[in-house]
Parts: sequence; C-alpha cells; structure tokens
Amino acid sequence: MDALRETEHIKGILFVVDATTDPKKLSETAEFLLDILSITEVSKEPIDILIACNKSESFTARPPAKIIEALEKEVGLTIERHNKSLGEVRKRADFNTGGDDSDDENAGFLENVNGNNKFTFSMLEGEVEALKGSVSKKDISNWEEWLDGKVSA
Repeated sequence: MDALRETEHIKGILFVVDATTDPKKLSETAEFLLDILSITEVSKEPIDILIACNKSESFTARPPAKIIEALEKEVGLTIERHNKSLGEVRKRADFNTGGDDSDDENAGFLENVNGNNKFTFSMLEGEVEALKGSVSKKDISNWEEWLDGKVSA
C-alpha cells in the first residue's frame, strides 16, 4: 500500500480474484479492494482497475459480471460499516473536544456511499472492468491486452 501511495504515474491496477469463491465469502477481498480504492480515488489522475477473474475454467467459477456484482455489494457493505464506525468516532470526538478533529483522508470517498446510495464501480474516477482468465492454464491474454492498453495510453 505504501508503494501505491508513493507512486505517481499509475494508469492501472490488476486485481486478481478467485472466480470460484462463494460471493458470500468476499468480505476480506472487498475490504482489501476498498483499501486500494481509498488510495486510487484521491490520486491526481484516474486509475483504472482490472478485476482479473482467475480459475475461470473451473466448473464452479462465476462469470465476471457476477463477480463485479458481488464485489460491488460487499464493498458497499464495507463502506457502510466504515461510515457507521467513523460516525461514532466523530460523535465521541465532537463530545470530547467540542469539534471534529478527524483528519481521515479517505472520509470524503467513503461518505459518498450511505444507506440511500448503493455503491457501484461506476461511481469511481477510474474505470473498473472484469475479465476471465486462468493462471494455471496460461490463459491470461485478456489481462495482458488490458495491461498493454494501459502502458501504451
């Protein structure tokens, strides 16, 4: 994460997920993705993200559209939990200090999503897309083409 914060000219990030994972078990993945988004969304230039759906050849693999849908839902739930916790911390800070001393650099990004506003990747500055592939089957040409497009842009 430190390298991501310190590097300026990033055009894209390849985020690999296991396409066979049960969508109900994506909370850790969503939290990690949210950590990345909280950095990329405050960058000067939009940073695109490829959700690389690995193990797509497996019988239990979900299609990229379903993985995007499940990640959006989990990221949204994670943001809501963060907002609720942040709200409670701010209330305590206001009570103890008479004002809001919070300096959470990502608060603006997180506060854009609340109970009335469902999170979608289209809300982000950069584009998010998902492509299937398989590392073990050496079927990563879709991912390589995406990366090549970012390098040549």
